[in-house]
Amino acid sequence: MERFTILAADDDAGQLALARDLLENAGHRVLTEPDPRRVFERILAEDPDMVLLDVMMPHISGFDLCRQIKGDERTRALPVIFVTACYKDVKDKVFGLELGADDYVVKPYEIDELLARVNATLRTLALHRQLIAESIEKARLQEEITDLRERLDEKREAPSLVAGSARMQTVMKLVQSVADAGAHLLITGETGTGKGALAELIHRQGSRSKAPYVKVDCSVLTPTLLESELFGHERGAFTGAVKAREGRFERAHGGTIFLDEIGELPLDLQVKLLRVVQDMEFERVGGDRTLKVDVRVIAATNVDLEKAVSEGKFRRDLYYRLNVIPIRLPALRERPEDLAPLAAMFLERFCARNRKPVKTLSQASMERLLGYHWPGNIRELEHVIERAVILTREDCIPADAILLDFSVGVQTPAASPMLPPSPTLSLDELERAHITRVLDHTKGNKKQAAEILGISRNTLYEKLKAYGIQVGGE
Repeated sequence: MERFTILAADDDAGQLALARDLLENAGHRVLTEPDPRRVFERILAEDPDMVLLDVMMPHISGFDLCRQIKGDERTRALPVIFVTACYKDVKDKVFGLELGADDYVVKPYEIDELLARVNATLRTLALHRQLIAESIEKARLQEEITDLRERLDEKREAPSLVAGSARMQTVMKLVQSVADAGAHLLITGETGTGKGALAELIHRQGSRSKAPYVKVDCSVLTPTLLESELFGHERGAFTGAVKAREGRFERAHGGTIFLDEIGELPLDLQVKLLRVVQDMEFERVGGDRTLKVDVRVIAATNVDLEKAVSEGKFRRDLYYRLNVIPIRLPALRERPEDLAPLAAMFLERFCARNRKPVKTLSQASMERLLGYHWPGNIRELEHVIERAVILTREDCIPADAILLDFSVGVQTPAASPMLPPSPTLSLDELERAHITRVLDHTKGNKKQAAEILGISRNTLYEKLKAYGIQVGGE
């Protein structure tokens, strides 16, 4: 077994010496603490792998210490074993375990018993760390695969923005002006308006186009994982960090980093991001070496950051640093002239991806698209066209293949709901049948099905539960 660091806390010097000798002879590094008031401080400073706690100690009991350890997110995962003579009955043992302790040993104990319980807990800890390390490595490999696929897609399919409308012409003129500038940018707009595509276009047209372009979605990771993802971490920075790893800012050195959904960034990470934006320097998680980078930051959000600043949810200084050059993308309903060319672009793209002849939209289909409010903007249009391509065998896509979410959008008479296959079917029954059909097409892949349906995975899960649809897959 590998060598672990164990902190033993007991106000009895003799018991501490005994535990230290036994565990050191077993090959472990042992820290001792006779003052229970210093235990939590020692844990934070020494970062042990396990804590042995006596229960009956002056000033603060082992139970209270365990409650403090398990109640703090920094130490919640730390294994705790009670070593005590105070257990009188099963209730005491159950109480200790309910507090979060991993095990207990009753004094006076046999040497073999203490070592057996300690080693069993450490084996579990080692397995847990191995699983975390494997998960991190799997995520890293998946990230590399995704990046490689995106690079291949970039070569085949550079980001293209349809800009025939006056509103988009204004945006594109601004893009041409700022592409070569070094200033940070803030792109605002509703969900699905194409903020990511615009950010990549700015990078490609600028002087940093040959350098890395790195994307980060600030809304999909926990604060701890997001900090590590942005700034990297050193070996041993947290449980499972078995080796050092560079963060996204390091990977973007010389190029551009795109921070999507910046409004979701926790306040404590906003402080660290502010330093990078201002001084282009930071430390990895768990490290003290200051790293310097040269990165252009393009941030995007669909929330009102000025309101978030006034509510104390977003730092004013960070907002001003990012908002040097603001760019607002109009909603699709504000640029109806662009809908037809966007639909044609998506038609060509998805016909090619699905190895189908290029299809056309019928007049009724186009009227249906033009009459819809598009709450999901371009992303929703993309999913609607993809779905229509998949579900249509004819060369011309009929109106009944244009499936829209009537529960969200504002519908005009030109876009009346399609007639169901049978007049006896309710809208719920029609939706259930369509979801089932799409899931059959994706072979149960819920992520892909949600994308085709133009809804989030959470919304899909809710609909599956509501309609009682049982399906496997991811």
